[in-house]
Amino acid sequence: IVDSLNSYNIELNRVYAELFQKEKILELYHVINIVRDKESTEKFYTQHLTLENFNNRYFSSVFGYYFLSKFIIGRELSLTEAYETDFQEFEPEVARYFKANSIQAMIGNKYRRETIISFLERYAEEYGSFTPLEDALTEIEYGIPTETDLVLMNFEGELSKWEEIKKEWKGKIIYVDFWASWCAPCVAEVPYAKVLKEKLKNKNIEFLYISLDNSEEKWKIAVENYKIEGVHLYLPGNFDSEIAKNYNIKGIPHYVIIDKEGKIYENKADRPSGNVINELELLLDL
Repeated sequence: IVDSLNSYNIELNRVYAELFQKEKILELYHVINIVRDKESTEKFYTQHLTLENFNNRYFSSVFGYYFLSKFIIGRELSLTEAYETDFQEFEPEVARYFKANSIQAMIGNKYRRETIISFLERYAEEYGSFTPLEDALTEIEYGIPTETDLVLMNFEGELSKWEEIKKEWKGKIIYVDFWASWCAPCVAEVPYAKVLKEKLKNKNIEFLYISLDNSEEKWKIAVENYKIEGVHLYLPGNFDSEIAKNYNIKGIPHYVIIDKEGKIYENKADRPSGNVINELELLLDL
């Protein structure tokens, strides 16, 4: 039908062809979202997220749907991580659109003021101005409330920044367990985690436990009572913290795998009782 419409050099036919193509893409998009097959999804977007379609006013909404579904609703990467690594495959104009959307989403999710300002500055360095983010900058300057706790605390009460911890362990795989003492499924994974650690003993991997307890005392007692071995840190602000928002943590247990470069390999990774060992061994061999 599209070829037939395009065979006539008439403006109205061209518009009909573009609208027909748009409907086809949107129908495929909705099917992809229902099926939720990762390989099919990536194939779909590789085929359709082109610069030609981006510059077509009828297709522009597809790019918004893509960003919403991948980075907001069920995102695999944090917004900051996405800005760093995940838009390089796209044409510069498309990448700029996604980066602008990332910063606006950081504001909507109440990331730290310092974090947002730093990415606004990076955006300006890359593109010469904040456009189209002047409104976002105004919101930040005039006081959107943001969290300030990209900080974690150890058993001794010492504070560490999350980014510094990742840098310290660069070159190692990090398996992060977000948990809490009151979470029965979290506690149920403890025996399986012990087996997992034994199997990966002396490997280049760190097992990190980050507690979302609302009480430091309960956190410390639980670690002692359940004899949980590994590195333990406490997250002030728990589910309202920026770290929890960054990793889209809506419930626990929640597991994250960070690769040797300090980047997210898998958000919502498998539990110790599942098949996570296969992924970890694969990464360790790389």
